[in-house]
Amino acid sequence: MCPKISLEESFKLLSYDNVRADFDDGCVCTGNAALTFEVDEKPLEVHAIVTFSSEGKPKQVCAVHPPGAERGFIAELSAWNRMFCGGASF
Repeated sequence: MCPKISLEESFKLLSYDNVRADFDDGCVCTGNAALTFEVDEKPLEVHAIVTFSSEGKPKQVCAVHPPGAERGFIAELSAWNRMFCGGASF
């Protein structure tokens, strides 16, 4: 589990777990993780897509909106993706 990262007072990353790297096309370029955020004092678990550098270090961690939630509907996830994913489109 990682230290809490606070984007806003009401939004915190609580855990970054189950990181899995996928070997594809001769490299470990992408993977998956489970993120748990605290949004307005309630836990929110989401799937994340992770990209890795050529050295195998995480570059981007893109939170995927939960099934049934329209992209952009959860403003905090869009803010996370702007900061750690390079855009809010997930």
